[in-house]
Amino acid sequence: YTHVKSRTKITDMTVAFCNTIIQGGRRAGYYFNLSYYNNFFDNSRLKRYSTWYAYWGTNQPAAYIWGQANKMKAPTRFDLWQFSSRGRIPGINGYVDCDLLLHS
Repeated sequence: YTHVKSRTKITDMTVAFCNTIIQGGRRAGYYFNLSYYNNFFDNSRLKRYSTWYAYWGTNQPAAYIWGQANKMKAPTRFDLWQFSSRGRIPGINGYVDCDLLLHS
């Protein structure tokens, strides 16, 4: 996205992608962090799609995360929260992303 300078063009591409997924019988959504939300998308055109918010504000256990999800001052309602990029899973070398599904 960063090489595309037009908010309209980025939003057009996101809408086209999501609509293609929906035509295949699946739910579609888009992934964003606060900077992308504010600078790269025309969010008024994306309200019908699921949202996946990347905010790595903590590396706490999941029980703590669940309690924090409803307290966050996010830019919009979000369905999935990527709360860390430093999770660990036995058998996988390196870090993994950690996500929490809030609305299905």
